[in-house]
Amino acid sequence: QQAALSALLATLSPEALALPNELVALIPPRPPMSGDSRELFPREAGYLFDPVAAAGTASTLTLQVLLDPMRAARLNQLAAVSGGGPNFPTVLEALFKATWNDVEGGTALNQLIAQQPQRHTVDELVLIAAESGAASAVRAEAWDALNVIKGHVDVKLAEAGAVDINNVESWRAHYWFVDRQIAVA
Repeated sequence: QQAALSALLATLSPEALALPNELVALIPPRPPMSGDSRELFPREAGYLFDPVAAAGTASTLTLQVLLDPMRAARLNQLAAVSGGGPNFPTVLEALFKATWNDVEGGTALNQLIAQQPQRHTVDELVLIAAESGAASAVRAEAWDALNVIKGHVDVKLAEAGAVDINNVESWRAHYWFVDRQIAVA
């Protein structure tokens, strides 16, 4: 189970989510009025192919698996019964470490891509916390994870003037956005 968790978490790294620039350059813009299809990634940049939105879609696919409330309840039950295997808090801790620690470096594009799983993690945790049909322990653990993220964000916002954060304006805006997402949840 630990190997499977590690493999899933690896799909959330900016390096795994980023498409090669050569490939992105080969994807032409969509013609105006060409309609939508379920085969298209959501776009935030109009008709151009949006590698950041594509990374966001890919990260959401992984996060929906990792943060499924029923799967989370099963993990808790199996860990309690067998005394082994990861429980939901273990998954949440590993997810936090994989997506929030030491991701502020790299190219400007990789930084934007690194922010995608962070925002989508918050989105999924807010959904779990609000899901009345989810196990109460799972909902509580989702709230706890949101509080851990909020604490991390608060520290990063306090450090936002530091020169060691690349592209500080983008990260500061990102952290403020995440802070507001959690606050209104």
